[in-house]
Amino acid sequence: MKRTRISLHAATILLIGGLSNSVCAAEVDFTISNKSVYGGLTVTPDSSKVNLAAGYLYHTDNRNSYHIDVHAQGQTVLGNLPTTAGIGFRGMGYKEGDIDGYGIGIGGYGDVNIPEVPGLSAVASFHYAPTILSFSDAENMKWFDAAISYRVIQNADVQLGYRYVKVAIDDAKDRLADSGLFLGLRMNF
Repeated sequence: MKRTRISLHAATILLIGGLSNSVCAAEVDFTISNKSVYGGLTVTPDSSKVNLAAGYLYHTDNRNSYHIDVHAQGQTVLGNLPTTAGIGFRGMGYKEGDIDGYGIGIGGYGDVNIPEVPGLSAVASFHYAPTILSFSDAENMKWFDAAISYRVIQNADVQLGYRYVKVAIDDAKDRLADSGLFLGLRMNF
């Protein structure tokens, strides 16, 4: 009897889709740099007080990083700028050859709109998994993204940003999963 295998990444996306039966908003992210490509899916249920996301990052040096996020989300003001912010957890994973690591990162994100330039916003997120919340070969994990985003049409933004993903490995050299500038596209449904 032949068994069908579903990858962890596909299962994650199916899980998020299944958890959010009453999705009122979905966002698909795609970024590319000279050495890496990233794809992500974010869903926000009708309550809009929670934000669920999953993403996968592939680096040309055969480094694979992925995450599953759960954040409490709300509207706030940073200075006089309208901001969507989230605080919560990011389950992170890393795989390179026979090295793998996992962690539960604590952190959040912010999306700050610039009213003086309609469609322009600054987006950033940071998550850190300390030693106590890192497992397998990982000693700790960090994932940082920042970008300037511009809405070109009603449901699509283009982005220019920077990403830094680092994994400290037990008794070995730290792994820089990704670091550098990227171009991106964010689509809202």
